Amino acid sequence: MIEKKEAIGKSRLYGIQDVAVEIAETISIMLQVEVEIIDRNHMLVAGTGNFRKKINMCNEDEGHAYRDVLEQGEKMVITNPSADSYCRSCKNKENCGILLEIGYPIICNDHVEGAVGITCWEETRRAFFAENLERSLFFVEHMCELLAEKITERTTVQASLATSKMFYSLLGHVDKGLVILDEWGTIVEANTEAKEIFREINPLIGKQTNVILTDGNVEHVNTYRVVIEGRVFTVMGTMESFENQNSDYSRILIFQTPVQYRNRLMATENKKAYVGIDSILGKSEYVSKLKKQLLIQAENVVPVYLSGESGTGKKLAAAAMWKAGPRKDRPFYYLDCTTYKSQELSDLLFGVDKKESSIITASRNQMGLLEKLSGGMIHIDAVDVLDMPFQEALYHVICDQKIQRRNAITWQPVDVRFVFSSNQNLLKLMEEGKFQKDLYYCINAGKISFLPLRKHREDIREYVEYFIKEYSEKYQVYIKEVAPETMELLVNHRWFGNVDELKTVIEYMVNALGENGIMDNHTLPESFGLNSEYSDDEIIPIDELERREIAKAIDFYGDTKNGKEKAAEALGIGIATLYRKL
Repeated sequence: MIEKKEAIGKSRLYGIQDVAVEIAETISIMLQVEVEIIDRNHMLVAGTGNFRKKINMCNEDEGHAYRDVLEQGEKMVITNPSADSYCRSCKNKENCGILLEIGYPIICNDHVEGAVGITCWEETRRAFFAENLERSLFFVEHMCELLAEKITERTTVQASLATSKMFYSLLGHVDKGLVILDEWGTIVEANTEAKEIFREINPLIGKQTNVILTDGNVEHVNTYRVVIEGRVFTVMGTMESFENQNSDYSRILIFQTPVQYRNRLMATENKKAYVGIDSILGKSEYVSKLKKQLLIQAENVVPVYLSGESGTGKKLAAAAMWKAGPRKDRPFYYLDCTTYKSQELSDLLFGVDKKESSIITASRNQMGLLEKLSGGMIHIDAVDVLDMPFQEALYHVICDQKIQRRNAITWQPVDVRFVFSSNQNLLKLMEEGKFQKDLYYCINAGKISFLPLRKHREDIREYVEYFIKEYSEKYQVYIKEVAPETMELLVNHRWFGNVDELKTVIEYMVNALGENGIMDNHTLPESFGLNSEYSDDEIIPIDELERREIAKAIDFYGDTKNGKEKAAEALGIGIATLYRKL
């Protein structure tokens, strides 16, 4: 026999080795024979007499007759070992002292898990078996059935323990609160997050609980009032019931606090990985000053107003400022006012309470962005397009830090840092009565001005190199170099579309690149240089600039719906605004 320790524990019969040892002893005592119990891997699980010292060893290489029992699942009775067909291949058949041998399969769920072997060495016991063979086999058969039952029972217990271990492991990894209630509402299990949310109740396990579904259902997530020891907690989540199960596990509540829900929701909706202030390109004096201003405002609490032409990086700067500030772990949201009508924008920001109050219709309520963003920051771009009543409403939100949903009678507190931006002259609009005076002075205290790209040309080379790297990797294009005369053209171009225009031109050039890998004048768009005849000393009518830039963008991207959408994005305006301008 050879030792095969690695198999121990792998067969299900080994899982009940303690029971197998007892049954082997019982059979041996009752029938006065030596007994061995082997598993499907030919490993000796239990044995008596001479077999006891070979437990946990393999007999597969000995040509044992039990091999057929394991393979066929049928009992074996050898009454004349030296002449029996089972023994023909045995090397020791001439010197074998065995007078009678019986093998009986252990079958569990139609699978052979092992065999019980009986060996008789004495003539008196062989004669006893010959006379009482049927009753002896009946006894052995029942012992095999008992082993099969124990395998099933032990496997079920082990599976249950494994499931419990997995369950408790999952409890520790669920990042939401989770409690399990019995049919009487008693908390029988709770994870760490649940204990933290209900930290006023200690210990939490064993407490009687009343979970009440309210009419505050928002976006398919229920709002519950949880009452424990006279304390009321408001949570948001889902409740599942387990029918036809035992009374100890009746319902499971998975939940989070309203603030956690809002933050998680906004993090899901706003997945873009924004860069930090250190990633803002440029080494000019202007860029250095801009970064310092952004860092100062990042730590501030007052609203910020970003002023400058379209494409100067206001959107990027707002996100970088958020990432550098104390609210970086809270939600951030960019909102382009040009893409919404006034009522749509109001409902989006402030939310809507439907007039119906039943639980069925409550799920149609809409939580506003400012509620979802509580604790975070919002960047409201193109604030100049908002109508005066809306501007006044925003002013009061900034001052009072609370909002009221449409149709609601109650106010909701909010804690949001506001960043506004515009490419228009808000002072002029205010003087013309087109911008709310209070809002203007409120946001102008934190004003940061963005220069057009033509005002800090020393940064253009760095922008060019950055966008070349970005688009060469995106389109898997090898770029050897930029021709010196082409780089000069790029540096000296007027860039009325600023960084956004430069980015678009570089993307075009990368795609127009020839096999030599050199970006030269031939890779420039045909419309390049259209506005280069204007100087900063000239006053260019806004309508004329808009007309030329829109025409250039559509010429570049194409006069299709998809092309117009890309043109609007490159121009820094909404698609609705583009259609109006057309």
